Amino acid sequence: MLCTTGSFTEAAKRLLLTQSAVSHSMKTLEEEAGCQLIRRQGKKVSLTEAGDRLLDFARSYLKEMSVLREELGGYEKFGAGRIRLGASQQACRFFLPQWVKEFKKGIPQCRFEVYGEDTPKCLQMLGFGELDLAITLEPIKNSEIDFVPCFTDEIRLITTSDHEWARNKEVDWTKISVENFILDNRASYSFRMINDYLEQNGLKITSFMEITSSDASKELIKIGLGVGLMADWLVAEEVASGELVSLPLGFGKLSRTWGIYVRKGRKLNKAERIFIQTVHVERQPLFGSLPSIKRFTPSLPPSMVGPILLLTVLTGASLKFLVSPEIERLCPFKKDKKINRLRSDGINLEKKFISLSACKF
Repeated sequence: MLCTTGSFTEAAKRLLLTQSAVSHSMKTLEEEAGCQLIRRQGKKVSLTEAGDRLLDFARSYLKEMSVLREELGGYEKFGAGRIRLGASQQACRFFLPQWVKEFKKGIPQCRFEVYGEDTPKCLQMLGFGELDLAITLEPIKNSEIDFVPCFTDEIRLITTSDHEWARNKEVDWTKISVENFILDNRASYSFRMINDYLEQNGLKITSFMEITSSDASKELIKIGLGVGLMADWLVAEEVASGELVSLPLGFGKLSRTWGIYVRKGRKLNKAERIFIQTVHVERQPLFGSLPSIKRFTPSLPPSMVGPILLLTVLTGASLKFLVSPEIERLCPFKKDKKINRLRSDGINLEKKFISLSACKF
């Protein structure tokens, strides 16, 4: 500014400082540089050769800083930045493509880094801060994460149409010792759930193969190398064509809950909130034709109610929450709010009745 105006007085006016403050700053700068930077000629000043060199350096530096500041500021803008997403192999194949596709329609500039891992590994990466969100099965008693359920499925016995159990339309667990089972790897949550389910009913599988790929599991079942315990939406096409048969386990349903989880206490950015909302909206048509998928209204952890409520308004979606007491606490509304319906069992928002400034997170 001083080299532009050529005057301490004018520079001080433009910088909204006193003349003595500008003079003191220049004196300090010359002391730091170890040489004279300006030449005084009455009330006018000009740069020395050393001052010219420093100015050239400073201008390029300030330009880079301006670019960097703008770039860093962009991470907080709507939809910018990245989402590091963990998901099981099944989720990567069956769920994630459709959800990302819908999300990208509104926020194409957001980048995804997807890690295909099972539930325990996703939890570990989330705890180490290596993931932002994860889509997988509901964790078993983990107090360090917030889990948002999206849908449930059912584990069933999968076999060929010529198998004795398929012909009888019933699983005969008295013959468990002579059957070979095709299961997920033992580190997975599905394996643990199946093992616990059988133990609760006095059963134990003695012969089994661990397969991480659902496609490989189906092929092994088709050629008669064993029977499988899988979610029947994984074999919906094969069951519809008659290649495979899906049977209930017989001791009551073995259900799993799928959803999204984040590290407890972590503040979600705007892109992450929108992605969670996309999953809630898009999960319905994705599983509309599969009878074993149960869609339900999720009960959200308190830290995630406010962000998703705002996004529901922004996207014009209608979504009911079962935690209406948390809504008023986490998302206070202005006096001039316009809500179409408010019921004791939840809150139902009708398209875009609340201003963006109504919500504070």
